[in-house]
Amino acid sequence: MPPEEIDNMRRGSKIAGPANEDSEQFAIGLTVLSAGILRDNSDLYDLKNMVFNMPEATKRMNFWLTRQKYSENLRIIVAYLCNFRLSQRWNIPELWRWLSGYRARIATNEFDGVKVDLPDRFRD
Repeated sequence: MPPEEIDNMRRGSKIAGPANEDSEQFAIGLTVLSAGILRDNSDLYDLKNMVFNMPEATKRMNFWLTRQKYSENLRIIVAYLCNFRLSQRWNIPELWRWLSGYRARIATNEFDGVKVDLPDRFRD
C-alpha cells in the first residue's frame, strides 16, 4: 500500500482498492526492495495510527540505491516503481519507455556492459 493510501485512510477517504495501478506498482517495487535489502518492510506501516514511516523508508531506499551488488538499471527501476511520492512514481508506459532504450542490450543478453550467458531454457 503506497503512502498516499495510508494518508487517505487516516482522513477517512475511500482507498482505491485492488485494481489501482499505482498501488500495484508500488507493491511490486517495495517487494523487490524488501528482497534486495533482505528486510521485511511491513514494519514501515503503523496501521493502528494510519502512518507510513517515511524517514525509515527513505533510509532503506537510500541503502538500496547504493548497493553495488545489483545493476544500476535494477536499482533505478525499483526506485521509480516504489517512489514514495505518487507524482514521481513510474506507471507502466513510463517503465516500458525507459526499458525500450535497453532493448538491443536485452536482446543480446548484455547487461551493464557484460555479456551474460543465459541458461538454455531462456533461449528461443
